[in-house]
Amino acid sequence: MPELTQSEFAGVVVRGMAQRWWVLALRGVAALVFGLLALMAPGMTLVVLTIWFAAFMAVDGVLATVTGIGAVAHHRHGAALIAEGELSLVVAAIVLAWPGVGIAGFVLLAAIWAIVTGAALPWGAVALPLPTRRF
Repeated sequence: MPELTQSEFAGVVVRGMAQRWWVLALRGVAALVFGLLALMAPGMTLVVLTIWFAAFMAVDGVLATVTGIGAVAHHRHGAALIAEGELSLVVAAIVLAWPGVGIAGFVLLAAIWAIVTGAALPWGAVALPLPTRRF
């Protein structure tokens, strides 16, 4: 199998991401919804919010891990996605096991992270090349 140049490899990666643009956009929408609701619903109990965040981290971790494994299976670099996914799963487990750990700063930190991530992911999805998108 011939070696790809860095430019050719970048093209392969971008085309692969463009075919799955909706996963990137879906992650962003989920993060935005989580962040905005966390800021707009202060009456929600911290225990419920903590479980909600843990569930989000678990789903995001699974999606990132599966995406990374898929990239590795197709001879692409997916280690960063796998690492991100595994870290998200570890965070989800810790939050479920010890919901009181760091709860005071958790809500604000989680909301800011979710809003920034949620704004960046759809922007990345829209920035992908148009011809390869399928609805």
